[in-house]
Amino acid sequence: MMRQSKSNSTLSAGIARRCITPPRPVFQSGYGRSAKSEGVYQQLHARALVLEDTKRDRVAILTAELLDFSQPLVDAIKAGVKTRLGLDESQVLLSASHTHCGPVVDDQIANLYPEVDMEYVRWLGQACIDTICDAARELKPVTAQFATGVAVFGINRRRPDLPGCPMLPNPSGRCDHEVTILKLAQPNGDPVAILFSYACHATVMGGQIIGGDYPGHAQLQLEMEFPGANAMFLAGCFGDVRPRLINAKGSFRGGSIDDVRALGRELSLAVMAGLTGTVQDVTGPLLHRIETVQLPYQKPLTKDEFGKVAARNQGYEGKWAKVMLERLEKDGRLPRSRPSTVQALGIGPFRIVAFNDEMCVGYQLQVKKRLAPAPALVAGYCGCSRSYVPTADMIPQGGYEAHTNIHVYLEPAPLAPKTEQVLLSTALRLAGAKRGAAKAS
Repeated sequence: MMRQSKSNSTLSAGIARRCITPPRPVFQSGYGRSAKSEGVYQQLHARALVLEDTKRDRVAILTAELLDFSQPLVDAIKAGVKTRLGLDESQVLLSASHTHCGPVVDDQIANLYPEVDMEYVRWLGQACIDTICDAARELKPVTAQFATGVAVFGINRRRPDLPGCPMLPNPSGRCDHEVTILKLAQPNGDPVAILFSYACHATVMGGQIIGGDYPGHAQLQLEMEFPGANAMFLAGCFGDVRPRLINAKGSFRGGSIDDVRALGRELSLAVMAGLTGTVQDVTGPLLHRIETVQLPYQKPLTKDEFGKVAARNQGYEGKWAKVMLERLEKDGRLPRSRPSTVQALGIGPFRIVAFNDEMCVGYQLQVKKRLAPAPALVAGYCGCSRSYVPTADMIPQGGYEAHTNIHVYLEPAPLAPKTEQVLLSTALRLAGAKRGAAKAS
């Protein structure tokens, strides 16, 4: 039986939920698909939680079963919420589950997909605004508890010991098997919302069928277990971690709907086990902070070097080189850095530290380590996810996450090692850590 909090309520909460499944075939995000969706194996949802403390300060959290948000979509949702509820950008957290079977919503990466259904994207933005506003309509007293569970189906996907650092299972590579959980409950202990996070790519399913992958199934399982509650998955920092689905040759294999259900069930059981184990009452005022920093690039190729790459490559790398040449022709130079947003929300000592990009797991491990013993949930994919962010030690190893993803996302060069220091120091400062950043471990 779930343990009931004995603490007095210092919070009020409201929740709402909406189906956001596209009403017609669309191109799906992930895997560079060249054909539209052909069906639905699991409905997609946006879920919202609005919290208010005794000083009437508020924060809103929206989770959506999408690969990511585009920057225009983030801007539209936050502007709409500000107009209707008066919440500024630091008070609104948008989290994408990173399912690879959701709709394309980003027209800024048209090189990846033949078409973006902008009518759907506009509807989606309004649906997200409405969901947050619905959650704010009726706030009721709640208590908050933090807990952790364990799930072991994530595995590191980088082999730096092999030439080119291929994407293969690495049992000795970095992972975080901890499931972090925040339960908001009525005074009688019945859950209102369960926020939970795990660091593993939502890449069980491919194909042309829309669905929420294992996080979607975990949410549905928890909502069946706790009727009336919102189960809200916040994607962890899992840029270099994927499901442990391995074939007889030792490579990763594609998954099935049965695999989606099995891993989703494992995650939901980990959440329930955590909630029936040791829990920590969380009380205190809300905190909300946000900051955009610049991530430095390494030195880009010269114009002549880009030309040689464009001449000898026909795939993503060749297209990338041609785009860089076009940018050089237009602007005379390439950017030396790019923006990245870090956000921190808090209830008393509890922190949610949220990055907008596709963060590798070392960031999550380090932030939790440096904030301990304070309870913390660390998330990626919160806002516009521009590209992968490796830790400093990954950069000389190369591989997709540290280098070749720039060809897909049209970045001028890989990120520089200083990126780690910039992001960790910012995250820890926003979260209120007393000490500075350290290296990822």
